[in-house]
This record gives sequence, structure tokens and C-alpha cells, in this order.
Amino acid sequence: MRRWTNGRRATVLAGLSLLAAFALAGCQGGGHGAATADKPAATAAARWLCPMHPTYTSDHQGSCPICGMDLVEASTFASAQDGAAGGVPGLAALELDDHAVQLAGVRTQAAAIMPFTRSIRAVGIVNVDQGKLHSVQSRVGGWIETLAVDAVGARVSRGAPLLTVYSPELVATQEELLRARALAAATTDPGAREGAQALADAARRRLKLQGVGEEFIAKLEQSGKVARAVPLASPAGGVVMSRVARVGLAVEPGLELMEIADLSAVWLDARFYEYEARHVRVGQPVTVRLPNDPGASLAGTIDYVYPTLDEATRTLSARVVLANDFGQLRPGMYADVLLDVDLGQALVIPDDAILDTGRRQVVFVALGGGRFTPREVTIGERSDGRAQVLSGLEAGEQVVVKAAFLLDSESRIRSALLPPPGEPATGGHDAAGNAAADAGQPK
Repeated sequence: MRRWTNGRRATVLAGLSLLAAFALAGCQGGGHGAATADKPAATAAARWLCPMHPTYTSDHQGSCPICGMDLVEASTFASAQDGAAGGVPGLAALELDDHAVQLAGVRTQAAAIMPFTRSIRAVGIVNVDQGKLHSVQSRVGGWIETLAVDAVGARVSRGAPLLTVYSPELVATQEELLRARALAAATTDPGAREGAQALADAARRRLKLQGVGEEFIAKLEQSGKVARAVPLASPAGGVVMSRVARVGLAVEPGLELMEIADLSAVWLDARFYEYEARHVRVGQPVTVRLPNDPGASLAGTIDYVYPTLDEATRTLSARVVLANDFGQLRPGMYADVLLDVDLGQALVIPDDAILDTGRRQVVFVALGGGRFTPREVTIGERSDGRAQVLSGLEAGEQVVVKAAFLLDSESRIRSALLPPPGEPATGGHDAAGNAAADAGQPK
């Protein structure tokens, strides 16, 4: 082979090391150039091709003036590559000697049937359990006198006073209760006593329905004094999530003054991509990991799968209920959700063996003796560097897992150099004509 004349050509040749290695190791390469309109085609026996530059052909043996590689006889190349195009358009089968295989670093692995599990990772957002969210409202009209809780995020216990309300209606009901009790105690007439007691019971029930607690009513009956401001107690223990109440605010029935969330358990809404939705089902166990504590993990179960997809993100949400006794899960926090899907027994190959063009997936199958053939396959699920093969391969077949891209490049070049079906490897310019064309000079 002719030496390079400058450092630039040496760099280009180094970048095509595998192709040069195939040529140096004795791999046949060649092509077929189109015959010109003003020059008749030579016979196949007299046609020589450059494996690196398919446009260059010659009528005698020599070296390529572009890259310096030895020319290959076209008829020999065509004979050696008979039927090499195989069933994958644009790719040709390869036959390499041991030196070329070793130089390219080709490694193979057998396709095997084995248990296949896919791990799906989703992003989750911690939310308040809607079943543990409580609204604090006044059931009567009045004005807020005092506030016991004056900040969002404050922790409260069940039954603890949140604020006090002055309400003329509550004052009137307290007075009615005390008068009825006094009348029942003062009268000696059994009928009158029974009627007074019924009025007292009715006033007591009305206070309860108005949101007054048992403790306040018992203290009222014991002291016999009407209270101007009546406390409004917390319906549950938890954290104050929102607050509109302030001292002096006029309230009316139905006005939400505070919102309290019990965070002893929370919801984790995990968002799965649309193509993963078919694997998400109620009852599946998941593992939850928190960014603020990478070493810890929580076990949970999918409790509910939402019936619609988010149109903006094209994701499906699934709900996981998690215990939060220690308060480490805070609403708004992100978490990683890991879902393992058992796909059963599957034909599996390494991901590195697959050449994915976006329109098809191809692997190179080693047939032995340095022979490699491209094979189009259908790939299913992928996980942890492995891929499920749905069709195109059989168990035990050896696929190339290392240097597959190099084989793909050589296969494409050989496919381009092969003559069209039914045509001999003839035609093209002679050496002088090509050299002149490369130099931009007339022959």
C-alpha cells in the first residue's frame, strides 16, 4: 500500500482504522461504478476497485491515488460477496479473518431465555391526604375576638382552641340554657320542671350544633355565667395549611377561617410516562426514595390509578399512601418511585448489541468462521442494559455486543459497493480518468 504524503491524510486514515484494518487483514472490499456515457465499460476481469472510494475504478492493478489502498479485482469481489446483501436493505454480510476480528475488538454473547424484570422510575410529589384535610368554619355570624393560632404551619391538637368568636346568637342561646336550668331547679311542679328541663336540653343541643364544645358547655352550666366570646376548637390534630382569620374579622356561616391537615399519612402522586401506563396497576408494591435522605427507602403500594392523563406532560398519575409518623414527608416534596414489573420468561440480549436507526433495530449475528450477518429484530422492553427480543432471533444465537457500530459501517460500505441484483461488477472510469477528475484537469 502506498504511504501517506502528509499528516492530514494520516489523520483521516486513522479515523477509518477499522476499514483499513479489514483491507490490511485481507478482507475483500470493492464496489461498482456507473459507466460513463462517452466511454464503453470494460470487462469484469479487467476492472479494479478501491474499497475506500467507490467512485474510483481502474482497468489495471495498482493503488488508489486518493487514499493509497491497493485496488481489488471487481470480479473476485463480486464472487466473494455473492448473496451478501442478505435480507436487511442497505447492509451486507461480512466475512473477516481472525486478525481483522481481533483488531476490531469484536465480542459476542448468546441470546438467552431468562426471567426478565423491568424497573420503572417515576417522579412523585408528596401531597396532603384529602381525606385528612379539615376546614374550620364558624356556624354562626359574629366577630373574631382572639386568635390562638396566628401563623400558617403551626401545629395544633384535636380539640385545642383556635380562636374565639363573639356572636349575639351564641350569647342568647347561653342565656336560654341558664334560665331553663334555673326554672327547672326552682319549680316544684313536676310538669313545669319537665318542661323547663326540655328547654334546657334543647338549648344545649343548639349550642353543640353551633360548634360549641362539650367542655365549654359543662363550664357554662357549672359557673352559671354567660361568656361573651366562645372558643372555636380544632376538629383534628395536624398542621395549619391556610388561614384567613384575623382579630376583628366579621364572620358568617360557611366562611372558611382555617384549613388543617393531618399529616400522619400523606399521598404520593407518582407520574408515569404514557408508554409505561400499561404496567401501572392498583396493588403493585413500589419503593420510594427521598432526595434529602438517599440512604433511606420507604415501601408503599399503589392505592389508586387516575383515569386520565395529563395533557401537557403526557403522564399518568398513580397514588401511593404512605405513613408519615415522623413527619419526614412534607407536602410539595419530590420523591423517586421505583416500580419493578415482572415480565416473566423472555429472550434477552444486551442493549449494546442493538443498532437502532429509529425506523428499525438491527443486530449482527455471528455465524462462525469470521462470518457476520445483519438481522432485523423487534425489540420489546428494555431495562438495566438488557433488551427483550420479540422476533428475529432464536435462543443460543451469538450477537455482536462490542464493535457492532464498526461492523455496521463496514457492512454499509460493502452493501454500497455491491452491484445491483442481476448486474456484473463492471463499468466506471479508468485510473487515468479518475485521477484527472480528482485533480480537476482534463484527461
